[in-house]
Amino acid sequence: MTIHLERAQRRRIKRLCDRVDREVLPADRKFFERFSHRSYRVRVASRLEIEANGIVDPTWPDIPEGYAVYCAVRQLAPGVRVRAFFVARAGNDTDLSDAAARQIYDQAARMAPGLRKVERNLLKVTQGGPAA
Repeated sequence: MTIHLERAQRRRIKRLCDRVDREVLPADRKFFERFSHRSYRVRVASRLEIEANGIVDPTWPDIPEGYAVYCAVRQLAPGVRVRAFFVARAGNDTDLSDAAARQIYDQAARMAPGLRKVERNLLKVTQGGPAA
């Protein structure tokens, strides 16, 4: 799937992604450093992530009242993480076990075409093999 963005959209995405890298993703890194036995995490998605998804994917859903966007994070290797976003009722508990977070991640990943291929490619690169 190729995404075609206008120049202004590309600039906006770049700014948003830079801010996500600085302001949001360090919390994921710190979580997995603190809980080194964990591979999965679920958290409320940031406003920046939601906005970026809305630009990249024009089919990104409107968020109904009483619902929120969540992010399921999988750490493939230390420092290598992928995220899957989903909409669910607001106020859900995000203090979950690794097993529960994995179930949620797997459900969200099924709705994200191409995510498993991204995972496989990242694993190959981190293990020294060529990406597909």
